[in-house]
Parts: sequence; C-alpha cells; structure tokens
Amino acid sequence: FKDAGAPLTIISQKNQGTAGAYNTGINTISEGWIVMLSADDFILPDHLLALERTIAAKPQAQIISSNGYYLEKGKRTLASPVDVHPYENDSCTLDDLIESCFFAVGTAFTKEAFDAVGGFVLGFYAEDYLLFLEILASGYEHAYTGQVTAVHRRTKQQKSNRALQMREEEILDFKIIEEKYNLNEATRALIAAKIKGLERNIALRKKLYKVLSPKRAEALIRKVVDR
Repeated sequence: FKDAGAPLTIISQKNQGTAGAYNTGINTISEGWIVMLSADDFILPDHLLALERTIAAKPQAQIISSNGYYLEKGKRTLASPVDVHPYENDSCTLDDLIESCFFAVGTAFTKEAFDAVGGFVLGFYAEDYLLFLEILASGYEHAYTGQVTAVHRRTKQQKSNRALQMREEEILDFKIIEEKYNLNEATRALIAAKIKGLERNIALRKKLYKVLSPKRAEALIRKVVDR
C-alpha cells in the first residue's frame, strides 16, 4: 500500500501485544476519530460513510458502532436483526455495555475519549471491551448507526473462541471500572450480578473440561445454547 502511494506510516517497536501496538499507532495523532479494525475482520464499502453521517447527526457521541455480520464457515449471521433497535435512542449506555458488548468491528472513537481513559491497558486479553467500558464509565456517549457495514470472521484461532479466558478477563474488566470510576449503586449492583454469573459459568466450564476435553465441552455448550 505504501509503495502504491497510500498515506501510511510504518512503525516498528518491541512487541507489546495488540494493546501496545494500538496505543503506539493511535498516539501518532493528536485529535480526530480512530476506526478499529482487526486483521480477521473487514468493513463494507459504506462503513466509513455511515460513521460520518452518525458523527454529523450526533455530535455529542465520542464512540460509534454499527451493525454487522458474523461469518463462520461461509454462513452469515446478523449481529442484530435489522428491524430491531438494540438500544434506546440508538445509544448504548454503560449498563447496556456491562450486560453485553455491542458488535465491535469497525468501532470508531475520538482521540479525546482515548486519551481521557489512558488508552488500552497492556497485557489484557480482550483490551477493546475494557476500553469501551472505560470510555462510557468516563461519561462519554455512544451512538449506534444501525447499518450493516462490517463483518467479523469467526475462526478457531481467535481470542473470542477461548471461552474460559474471555470470561475470566471480563471479571477483571468489571473490577477495574468498579474501582476506578464513580459508578451509581444500580450499576454496581449490575456488575456484582454479572460477576456472580460469570463465576458460576467458569466453575461449570471447569467441571465439564475435567469430564470432557475443552473442545468437546465447548461443542456441547454451543449445541445446548443453539437449541
């Protein structure tokens, strides 16, 4: 791309994981919007235009996400039905985000919000979810475009397929925002309930892993959930 004249800057540094790479890249700019895109995902042609329209329509928003597809073994599944708005006023609150992360492929956020929370935390397994939690816990607003403009490719190698580790880190995410931010009692109660549910989920998975292999246990759990 650079050889073809694209306006790219190539940066080399000691390996600090994905969070360290994101931080270094984002800190080369002083203002504006950042659009996140992992190597296993892609955005559709109208994605940036949809973001631009939402920024113009909702100038108070500092983080914006869209609808999209999950793609696995050639099968496409919508993240959210196109005729259903998952959030009141098309805006995800902190409580909504604690309940469940929005479809995050191609999420955009401002440099201002990024700087306010100190960027991505190094060493975390799913650093993007923690960043989103911190941005909303800091009082910044989210906006949802509702348009289907991004695709998340699901593969066995992805972080999100490591069910046990993902849930263990979610507990850490919740504890961080609980300790770091001045949350209301209702939000703290929601976090406590989520942590309790995650701890039960983790304990059940560990028991199944002892009886079955982790791979077979997760396959069984997916079958039960699909039913």
